[in-house]
Amino acid sequence: MACGPNATGASTADLAVILIDGAKGLLPQTRRHAFIASLLGITKVLAAVNKMDLVEYREDVFLRLQDDFLALAAQLGIASVQCVPISALEGDNVVDRSKRMPWYQGPTLLEHLERCWSTSRLFRFRKMIPCKVFASRCRP
Repeated sequence: MACGPNATGASTADLAVILIDGAKGLLPQTRRHAFIASLLGITKVLAAVNKMDLVEYREDVFLRLQDDFLALAAQLGIASVQCVPISALEGDNVVDRSKRMPWYQGPTLLEHLERCWSTSRLFRFRKMIPCKVFASRCRP
């Protein structure tokens, strides 16, 4: 979640995009982002499991991280979670379907965002927020 001037839009967001490091798993920052989203009442989360290239696009790594995040989301009362394995560096499952992850049959990151856009009358693209914390700004 963004802190500082960008955080004002977070309270009206319909969807949060939370990045999970595929090589390192659920870091404290990932947990913090999910917690902030739940505090703000954001009930839809797109969990992008990034850096799948660093773990050789392994399905078992993605499924473990997906299970971990779904458990966290359940604890926080986040009702709707879509997990997408991506490699932002290589572009896998960001816009186009990855040929390196044939085991994943769900939507790409962009497909999911477009689906949210078209299915929610209240959803406004301008209300989406980046889920990146600038730690130096957020610390008291």
